[in-house]
Amino acid sequence: MAVDDFALRDIYATIVVDLEARRPVEVLPGREAGPVAEWLTMHPEVEIVTRDRARAYAEAARIGAPQALQVVDRWHVWNNLNEAVEKTVGAHHGWVKQAYAELPGNGGELAAPPEPPDGYLDVNGRERALVTRTTRRYAEVQELVAQGRSLKGISRDLNLDYYAVRRYARAASLEELLIAATHRTTLLDAYKSYLYERVQPGVPQRESAVS
Repeated sequence: MAVDDFALRDIYATIVVDLEARRPVEVLPGREAGPVAEWLTMHPEVEIVTRDRARAYAEAARIGAPQALQVVDRWHVWNNLNEAVEKTVGAHHGWVKQAYAELPGNGGELAAPPEPPDGYLDVNGRERALVTRTTRRYAEVQELVAQGRSLKGISRDLNLDYYAVRRYARAASLEELLIAATHRTTLLDAYKSYLYERVQPGVPQRESAVS
């Protein structure tokens, strides 16, 4: 059996899936431990519970199905690994760039692809909206955490996803969040070098073909 949460218009619920039959068997209200534990108690035949790493589902399985083996599902294992790798690479972004720039190539050094003077700024030197938003949310969450508010309460007050609030609350620093946010892979990555060159001062801009 597998459990996971989902949302419809900010209303959260838990879906229960029979992995052997490969079909959903129940939808429970919310994503708390109580309803899941109660359902498991009524189904003592459950031998394996696959779940994410959320504490609520772990507690539900422990209470409602103590006989069952708890397993982290494959998607969450890979997702957690991806997040860990992205966080580690982002935290050492400067060293990665330096190592890339020092690679030998064409009889000399291979220059790193051009990028904005600061990853937190756009090509016009203004702070990126993503940076402004992340900075504001981090400050808001940290202030409420310092006041002793629960993550669920903060999620409701700020109208933010619970897992986003948890990420802001657990971050060691704002810099950690900004590095991860500003170095995500995008569809434009393959064209950034050209775009950055075109917006440099002194580079003539092509006239639009549309009159």
